[in-house]
Amino acid sequence: MTLLSVKDVADYLKLSERTVYKLVREGRLPAARIGGVYRFRREEIDEWMRATDSEAGRGDEGVLARLKKEPDQLKKRLLFMGLVNKRLGDQPEKPVIVGGAAVDFYTAGGYSTADIDVVFPSEPLEAVMKEFGFKKEGRHWFDEDLGIALEAPSSFLDAEAKKRVVEVKIDGLSVFLLGVEDLIIDRLNAFVHWQSTDDGNWAKELIAIHSEELDWPSLSTAARKNKVDQALAIMAKELGLKDETS
Repeated sequence: MTLLSVKDVADYLKLSERTVYKLVREGRLPAARIGGVYRFRREEIDEWMRATDSEAGRGDEGVLARLKKEPDQLKKRLLFMGLVNKRLGDQPEKPVIVGGAAVDFYTAGGYSTADIDVVFPSEPLEAVMKEFGFKKEGRHWFDEDLGIALEAPSSFLDAEAKKRVVEVKIDGLSVFLLGVEDLIIDRLNAFVHWQSTDDGNWAKELIAIHSEELDWPSLSTAARKNKVDQALAIMAKELGLKDETS
């Protein structure tokens, strides 16, 4: 029988050694103390992995364990937010993904971002992040094993934006995202008022991808309100959509 060290188990599970120690201390990872150090049986570790990957474990450790091995970063972030929403339970409001992570979703992984921005009150979100073992670093909650960082830069959406929030199902979990119209307005604001060419390019990309499903009256009204209607009209014309903004 081969016994594994903490380092062996960390490498095998793709976790940090600190996390392995934490799981052992909490009684969640099977281990024996031999000669003052922890040792692990490979069969028991394999069984633990099967258990956490099972349906019974999907609510917490099962999903988190799968996420550590998930190569698709967009899917990883969506699954994690689905798990956060599930843990929040019956709260009337749910975290809404905004910013770069939402652009990443609407461009099917075309946008690269290192974190997740959500709109949600910080107090209930903080409780969940602590339960999942995340640490607070500045404004972000971060877990090095998952490679996920999360921030809540705002607590509430306005009433109109709430109407356009999109619910997405992924592996049976619900995820909520800012409507693409509001995301386009955010990027246009950065383009027009902050002279961010990159945001202008992403606004145009979002319009091109979703032109047939956009709520053009709402988008045009919001553009006028934010004084970005001229930029929207120019982009629509360049994309052959010149009549959509009228």
